[in-house]
Amino acid sequence: MEPVPTWDQLITGQLLRHNVVSGVLLLTRHGQPAYTYGELDIDPTVKESQNFVKAFQQTQSHQTSKNDTFTIQFKNRQQVNFTVYKRSHCSIYATSYGNRDSLIICNLPHGVMLCTSHLPTQAGQVITLVEHFCDMLRA
Repeated sequence: MEPVPTWDQLITGQLLRHNVVSGVLLLTRHGQPAYTYGELDIDPTVKESQNFVKAFQQTQSHQTSKNDTFTIQFKNRQQVNFTVYKRSHCSIYATSYGNRDSLIICNLPHGVMLCTSHLPTQAGQVITLVEHFCDMLRA
């Protein structure tokens, strides 16, 4: 039987090797960082973390809707507001002003994963890659 890969091995081998994701933050259901990479190699406050986790725990009538925003302070201290443009029961897609930066938040069985990217990488390219990776984690 093969050994279970670490988060670093799994994320590097399946997600980061494509060079389109600039940051990864994997949060437990309690809002604790389980894995960080790149510009999302941050230690968010409990309140910040809970905003992402709770986005999928709210009742259908109170869920994050289009035009809601998430604010992220990157590792370099730059603060960016992301506006939601699409959501489902398992994913939220958001972009910054002018669509320069994109944010994907995926609901996973034991937490949520955030991924960021920037132009010239197209958001659709990142969405396909991240959704495939999250589907693998959900299986």
